[in-house]
Amino acid sequence: MSLYMTVGRRAALPYTIEKIDRRVYTIEELCYSLGQCAGILDQGILDPALASWIERDLGLSDLAETLRLMIGRRTSFRDFAAAILSYAAYQTPEEQERILYEMDHQTKSGTFMEAIRRAGLEAAEGRPGQALAALDRVLSDLPDLERDIRSLAWRTKGRIYAGAFEFEKALTCFREAYSLTHDTDSGLGLLTALRLTRSPGDWEAYIRSHPDLFELSDQALAEIDQAVGRYRAGSDSRTIRRLKQLSREGQEKELERILAQKIGDLKEGLRSGTRTVL
Repeated sequence: MSLYMTVGRRAALPYTIEKIDRRVYTIEELCYSLGQCAGILDQGILDPALASWIERDLGLSDLAETLRLMIGRRTSFRDFAAAILSYAAYQTPEEQERILYEMDHQTKSGTFMEAIRRAGLEAAEGRPGQALAALDRVLSDLPDLERDIRSLAWRTKGRIYAGAFEFEKALTCFREAYSLTHDTDSGLGLLTALRLTRSPGDWEAYIRSHPDLFELSDQALAEIDQAVGRYRAGSDSRTIRRLKQLSREGQEKELERILAQKIGDLKEGLRSGTRTVL
């Protein structure tokens, strides 16, 4: 004979936690499962069917009513789970605190990641100043232990500076990113920015003193060559070469026509909020 010590009844029919595809029969099993998946929970746990199951199958109408009110207010999944954990008291206060910390950590991490993603979009849409300011706020607010997210923020800043041809600033950002995670993308960004701001001799000396970057050096050089090739074949480069040729040949009218067109494009870009280059 088994003895179940539980708050409320043991349900005849289980509730399924969709996030982890697990069936639970008691409030204690629910609390145990919430603790196990604290790092992956989301708003999906605010399920009216869960409140109904708690009331109908477990006989915990007071908890069910509290949860329905929270669902109506669209509270955070962290507070929703906290109400269940506190009511059942299955875990110790210390264990509950740890579970809620994991949920808080997940929520904040997601917020930081979304801020970095939006900053990248702002830069792509021609607002690099706003993007850099947003990334600075992320770096200021991030806990020191968030090394992966911090590295991503520095790497994103580096790409924005590189896109603006500010390679010294890009180098500083990529160096910060690589120091945190030693990932391939940050290493390539570091080597590329270094090659564009230092002499070949200094670049080689740096690699010799940083053997962890040696395997990435050939790939960095190849990517630089590809970028140069794309630039030389691009419309911006063709326009610049055309302007130089017209200037050498003294074709002032054609030169003025092309410059007037480009100035018009720049003005239109400013009016529309996009970034236009020669």
